[in-house]
Amino acid sequence: MATDTEKDTEEQPEADPLEVLESRAKSQMNLIFAAGITSMLFLGSLGFTYVSLNTRVLSGTQEPLIEMTKLANDVSDDYTNLNLAVEFNNHQIDSITRRLEAVQPSIDQSKFLQLEQVMVGQERDYQHFLSTVKTAVHGLSEMVTGSRGWRNDFNDKLDAAVSTSLERMHSLNGEAAASQASSP
Repeated sequence: MATDTEKDTEEQPEADPLEVLESRAKSQMNLIFAAGITSMLFLGSLGFTYVSLNTRVLSGTQEPLIEMTKLANDVSDDYTNLNLAVEFNNHQIDSITRRLEAVQPSIDQSKFLQLEQVMVGQERDYQHFLSTVKTAVHGLSEMVTGSRGWRNDFNDKLDAAVSTSLERMHSLNGEAAASQASSP
């Protein structure tokens, strides 16, 4: 038996170590190449999955975002229009006040008293309108995310307008009481 083993080893020529190393290097390179291709396929499928999921998520949320943007633009336009209306009313009231100051009070005191009562009523209506606008805008801003900043700014401006209106009303009431006391 020992002779069979010796014959087998004699028949098999010893492999060249360089050839063994080259064959191992080639097989390792083939494995690395196969792993690289597999990785690229995996990354490609991962990218495709990400893009398709991202598109589905964006398409599902795009319509509410467009609606919210439209609502925010509408609120901004209404806010601008209300500011213009407030400025216009303040200008009108200041203009009427200057005209009243220019009129001689000796003309007809009873007409001035009626006018003062009308103006006091208008001031009350103006204050009621502003408080209604404040409530409506507050309710609307609750529906829009990120609206706290402009809502607070809007409320400050409305509060200033109401305060100015109250001052005018008190001024008119004080003048009405003084003119009633001085009339015979």
